Amino acid sequence: MKIVLANLPWKVGDRWGVRAGSRWPHIKASQEGDYLPFPFFLAYAAALLKKNGYEVYLIDAIAEKLPCENFINKVKKIAPDFIVAETSTVSTYNDMSILQKLHKSMKIIVCGPDINITKKEFLEGHRFIDYVLVGEYEMILLDLMEHLKKSSILDGVKGIIYREDTRIIKNPERPLLDNLDLLPWPMRESLPMERYYDVPGGLLIPSVQMVASRGCPFQCIFCAWPQIIYKKGSYRTRSIKDVVDEMEYLVNYFGFKSIYFDDDTWNIGKERILEFCKDVSKRGEDGRLRIPWAIMARADLMDENQLTVLKKAGLYAVKYGIESADQDILNKAKKSMDLKKTEHMVKLTMAMGIKTHLTFTFGLPGETRATIEKTINYALKLNPTSAQFSITTPYPGTDYFMDLEKEGRIITKDWSEYDGNYKSVFYSNLLTAEELVYAKERACTAWEYHCRYREPNYDFPVKILAAKFWRYILDKGALYSFYKTYDYLKFIVKRSDWYQRHSMHKIEKGRFKILYGLGKVKIFWNEIELTKGVGFNTSISIYGNWFDSSQSDWHIVERSKEGVVIASEWKYLPIRQIWRLNIVNEGTIDWKIENIYKEDIEFDTEKVGIMLSEKYSDWIAGDKNGKFKISRNWQEINLKDTSKKEVGARSLFDSMFPDIMLDFSSDGMGAIPQIQSSSRDLNAIFIYANFNRPSHYKAGKYDFFKGRIYIKEAI
Repeated sequence: MKIVLANLPWKVGDRWGVRAGSRWPHIKASQEGDYLPFPFFLAYAAALLKKNGYEVYLIDAIAEKLPCENFINKVKKIAPDFIVAETSTVSTYNDMSILQKLHKSMKIIVCGPDINITKKEFLEGHRFIDYVLVGEYEMILLDLMEHLKKSSILDGVKGIIYREDTRIIKNPERPLLDNLDLLPWPMRESLPMERYYDVPGGLLIPSVQMVASRGCPFQCIFCAWPQIIYKKGSYRTRSIKDVVDEMEYLVNYFGFKSIYFDDDTWNIGKERILEFCKDVSKRGEDGRLRIPWAIMARADLMDENQLTVLKKAGLYAVKYGIESADQDILNKAKKSMDLKKTEHMVKLTMAMGIKTHLTFTFGLPGETRATIEKTINYALKLNPTSAQFSITTPYPGTDYFMDLEKEGRIITKDWSEYDGNYKSVFYSNLLTAEELVYAKERACTAWEYHCRYREPNYDFPVKILAAKFWRYILDKGALYSFYKTYDYLKFIVKRSDWYQRHSMHKIEKGRFKILYGLGKVKIFWNEIELTKGVGFNTSISIYGNWFDSSQSDWHIVERSKEGVVIASEWKYLPIRQIWRLNIVNEGTIDWKIENIYKEDIEFDTEKVGIMLSEKYSDWIAGDKNGKFKISRNWQEINLKDTSKKEVGARSLFDSMFPDIMLDFSSDGMGAIPQIQSSSRDLNAIFIYANFNRPSHYKAGKYDFFKGRIYIKEAI
C-alpha cells in the first residue's frame, strides 16, 4: 500500500496558515514572521506506518509553500492508495475543497483536532471522504491499514467512522496509547526541517521541536487539544531515556543547535524533571549533548530549586501561558492557577537569565474593559522577552463553546472565522465581539511600543517600516496608515536627545547642572554633558544575571531647587529604590539610596555608579590610574588595592571635560572601586562602587548607599 500523509496548503491572500502541530490553527499575522510548528501527529503516524512496512510519503504543503495546484499534482504523481489529511475547525472549508479534487484517484482519510469531523453528519455531507480517524490517530491509522490489507471488515477498528454500503458507521473510541515509547520517533527525513521555526527567546538555529509528553491534567475550558484530541484530564509521558536519546540523535545526526519542547505542559512531576536534567547534564559533560533548549510550561508549577537545576541543564527559554491578569477570570476558566505564585515564578525565571515568553487571551468568562486594561498593563509590567495576545476562540468540542452556545452568545458557525487573530465569534454579557477584537489590537500595539522604548539603542529598520506601511495601506486603508506613520514619528521625536533634554527637570548651581526624568539622571558642566545614556545607575546580579535601575518605573516623589527624591519600582525584582540627590555646591552632589525589599532576596553583587561619555580616556582611583579600553565585549576591573574609596575619570583629549569622581568613603559598606568599558555598540565607560559579595536580605527597608559625585576642577 502506498500512503500519503499531508498538511494541506492553506493560504488566504498573501498570508499562510498554521494548522498541523498548532494548538491554535490560524492565518498568521505579519508579526509572527517565520513561525511554523512541526506536524507531530502526522510525522509520528508516518514513522509508525513506515516501521510496519508501508510505503509512506509525508508532505507538508505549508512548510514547502506549495500552492494548491502544485500540491495536487505532486500527490497525483505519487499515485497513492490513500491520502491522510489533518484538518482543523478553522481550515475545514479550505481543506475539503482541496480533498474533493483528489477523491477520484485515491481513498481519502481525514483526522485532526476538529469535533465536527467526529460526527456521522460530516460523512453524510462530504461523500468524497472515506474514513475519519477520531482523536489521537497514529495507532488508529495503523490498525485501519492492517485491516484493509486483510479484508474489508472494519467493525474491530476502534476510533474510526466509515461507510458500509449506504450506511455510515461510527465504531467505539480507541483508548489512548498508555506507553508513548511504543511510537517510533517522528519522520523528519523527508520534511524541510529548516523551515519549522519556533524559537522562544531567540534559540539558536537551526532548531528542532520535540514532545516529551501528551495531554494535560488541568481542566481549562478553552483548551482544544486536551478536550478534542485526548481524553480530558489525561496526561502521559515518554521515558526520560527515550526523550534524551532522541535529543542526542537530533543534535548529532541532523546538526540541530537547539531544541524546543512543545508539550501541552512540560513541567509536571518534580522527580521526572530532576531525572531529565541529570541525564541531559551527564551527556553534556560527555560532550554528546551540550545545547540550549526551551519548554512550554506552567509557571505556578515551578520552584526555585527546579529552575536552578533546569538552568544548569541548559534551559534557555520558557513559554508560560498566563491568559489573564485577573484571578477571578482564571478561576472561572478552570485554569486552577495561582496568579501570585505565577508572577513570582515569572520574575524568578527572568532573574535567572532564562528568556521568557508569555501568552495572554481576551474573552474568557468575566472579561471586562477593566480586566483587559489590567492584563495589558500586567504584561508590560512583567516585561518578558516576548508576548503573544489573542482573541479567545471557543472551538466546538470545548466546554467554553458549549457554555456560550447554551447562553446564545455564539455569533456564527462559519468555521473559517474561528481564527482568533482577526475576529471574535462570540460576545459576552459585558463586551461585544468588536470590543474583544479591539482589545487584541490594542494589546499588540501597546506591546510594540513597549518593546521600542525598552531598547535604549533601538534602531529604525527603514525597509521593515516601509513594508509595514504598504501592508497597512492594503489591509486598513490610507487614513489608518498615515495615522500609524504620525504615531511612529512621535515615537522617533520622543527618543531624540533634543526632546529628552527639553522634557527633563533640572537642578542648577553655576556651571553645574543635573537633568533628571524619563528614567535618567545626567550631569552637565558648562552645558556639556559628562554622562551618557542613563547616567546614574544601580545594578544587581542574581544567579549571575544583571539587572539595573534603567529597567524600572520611575516617579518623582519630591523636588526642590537643591535636590530631588526619586522612587523606582524594579520590573524584574521585588525592589523599590529611593534615590535622594542634593547639590551641595557648584560641582558637588550627594547621592543616598534606600532599598525596600518586598520579599526576602539574595544577591551575588550590587553596584552603584555612573555611565560616562566616551570622551573620558583615563580612570583614577586614589594613587592609581590607567586607560579605559573600548572593545567588542564588556570589560570590568576591580581596583582592590587603592588608597581611597573613590573612583573617577579624566579626559586627556578634550579639555572641556573636567575630572569627575565618585566618592564613597562615607558609605561604610565595604565597596571597592570598579571601572568598566562597554562594547563598541554603546561606546561608553562606567565608574562604580562595587559591593562584590553575596548578600541576603529579609523583606524590609535598608540603607543601601551613601556617596558623593564631584568635579575636581570645582574644588
